[in-house]
Amino acid sequence: LAALYAGAAIFVTVAAYEAAGGPLRRDLFSDDGKAYLNLHSSEFPGGEIRGFLAPVPEPETYALMLAGLGLIGWAARRGPRAAA
Repeated sequence: LAALYAGAAIFVTVAAYEAAGGPLRRDLFSDDGKAYLNLHSSEFPGGEIRGFLAPVPEPETYALMLAGLGLIGWAARRGPRAAA
């Protein structure tokens, strides 16, 4: 299930399954670039557990950053030298 706002999905039900205390539903919301996860259960019908999801850089991001910094350092070292 997804709802669209300005062409972007803002609500997605990730999974719904039967747990020991009744059905458990996990929902993923995205609003203003912030994503958060809701857990709902029929065992606690009036409440929910909400957690914000922090973006975590992937290892490739760090590798590209280090390669770029290395190239910048190499270019700076090979740059024109002042005559003494």
